[in-house]
Amino acid sequence: MTGGMRCSALTTILLALVMSSLPRHTVAQEVLRECYQWTWVKDSNNTDCEANRDNGYPCFEPFIRTVPPESPPNVTDLNEVCSAKACATYTCKKNLQCLRYVRYDVLNKPLYMSLFCGTLVDVTKADTGADTKYDDCYLSKNGTVTTEACVCQFDLCNSSTTLSRPSHIQAVALALLFLLGGVRVSRY
Repeated sequence: MTGGMRCSALTTILLALVMSSLPRHTVAQEVLRECYQWTWVKDSNNTDCEANRDNGYPCFEPFIRTVPPESPPNVTDLNEVCSAKACATYTCKKNLQCLRYVRYDVLNKPLYMSLFCGTLVDVTKADTGADTKYDDCYLSKNGTVTTEACVCQFDLCNSSTTLSRPSHIQAVALALLFLLGGVRVSRY
């Protein structure tokens, strides 16, 4: 066998081995993303979401209470406490995105916080329909309250206060979207 024929035969054998090791049928696998899922309200004595259902904000149990009640939960502390004792499940695992919905006062202090599995959709473009958003934040200001909805794509990413934030110009444009009712947060 000459050198060229040997190389061609070897290539054919390697190609056959590689092809035979590939799966015959590929099935799309569902990606389950783990997200934090809980709600906290500043200065609240509530123990569940029932009292918050009428305000239109996303609310998911467990309902977290803090000491002092004006301090939002620290996820590191929450994880530490719950690793030492039994806590209600405060994560969700679904084939969705991780979201963080926060309402801030005029001093940029959290008033309301809800973390959950869901989808963030921009519905402002009538010609293209609903547009699912990924790894982004949207801001809306109404009087002295600023609302921020952020979405991210990796496990337990919705605890961070440093999720991608839009630039100043984007923030103004996105605030208009919220004010005009163009951004919808889906809860699951």
